[in-house]
Amino acid sequence: MLKLSIERERRGWSRTKLAIRADMNPVHVGQIELGRVPVVWPAWMKRLSHALGLPQAELFDQDGHPIEVITDGNQTT
Repeated sequence: MLKLSIERERRGWSRTKLAIRADMNPVHVGQIELGRVPVVWPAWMKRLSHALGLPQAELFDQDGHPIEVITDGNQTT
């Protein structure tokens, strides 16, 4: 699961709510979360990280790939 999705769900937000807060199209947020956009545009990374109140480095790697987190039940590693 992507760190982006985990943080969105932790806040109880829908993809649409995140998109509104990030001033993005909800379709683009969905495509990122579903892995259909393997590299995220720098402006999108900035908007999403700002909307979630997290540094970009917590959500995306240096190349703009969304960070994937291994989950084991309720525990994230």
